[in-house]
Amino acid sequence: MKSSLKGNPFVFYDVVGGGLVLAIALFGLWTTFVHLPDSHARLERALKEKKDLKMALRAVEQNLNSSNIELAGVEGEVSQRGALPKSAPVNANLQAITRLIRSNQIDLVTVDPGDVKQYPGLTQLNYRVECRSTFGAMLAFLSDFESEPFWADLTKLKIIGAPTTFEPGNETHKAEFVVSLFAARSNTEAGAKP
Repeated sequence: MKSSLKGNPFVFYDVVGGGLVLAIALFGLWTTFVHLPDSHARLERALKEKKDLKMALRAVEQNLNSSNIELAGVEGEVSQRGALPKSAPVNANLQAITRLIRSNQIDLVTVDPGDVKQYPGLTQLNYRVECRSTFGAMLAFLSDFESEPFWADLTKLKIIGAPTTFEPGNETHKAEFVVSLFAARSNTEAGAKP
């Protein structure tokens, strides 16, 4: 008996091709039912990560915008006040602060030099001030201080306790604060004081 494959060589190719088509169909079904749920979960995770990244990008953009606004304010202040001086005019600044204290009817108790802080490109001289005043006088002093053109900052303000006496018209409080004077400092002047 003759083999049927010898007489028709295409039957062998048909059997092999049919087997391949059946294997591809089975692989497609297996991928659809086995890997599809996993792919769907990965897609959901990727979409959530994309949403989180968009929110983080919006936050970064908002921070950048607020930083640009702050930078514009600082640049405006620099153009109005001038550049940070190379050395702080300590005597002139302290005299101006003393004048502001006295003009607002504040009793100056002590002025003590504090620490000197060195930052890259900046020197900060601190002075602790203690005084007695009414609350309104202190507010007026703070307003006048902010309008002065010198490079100084007032921090650590404490208004301590109730009025010292309860007599009508005498509502003085003890107040303490730190005045910081600033000067520019180049990296080559690491050991030099302002």
